[in-house]
Amino acid sequence: MSYYETHQYLFKLFAGYLNSDWKEIYLWGSQEPSYPPIVRKLKIELSKEEIGETIKQLKEIIIVGKNSDNDGWMDILTWDLNLGYYPPGVGQTYEEWLSDVLKILEEPMEETQKNFIPKRIKE
Repeated sequence: MSYYETHQYLFKLFAGYLNSDWKEIYLWGSQEPSYPPIVRKLKIELSKEEIGETIKQLKEIIIVGKNSDNDGWMDILTWDLNLGYYPPGVGQTYEEWLSDVLKILEEPMEETQKNFIPKRIKE
């Protein structure tokens, strides 16, 4: 069974929100395109239960990745979960980046809502 089949919430985040066109499909205004606003956008659109399941799946992927090399991370995230964001391109390891995504998902909703949340171009 693939991670696509077992980790549908992460697939939604990566394929639906952080796909290969992620910089072009949102209105950024004066903001520089970056992943934290996209993760927060997903978060405000999910129920508490869905956020919890996304966090659980992300923690599972972090554990799996720790037992793998950087190519293993890339295979799981890019091929199975359709991630279009490339952490090494901005000086982060996959583990660092996933840990940052986890922090955003775990932050209080009040904190999430205080931050810039982009709109999709065709919302």
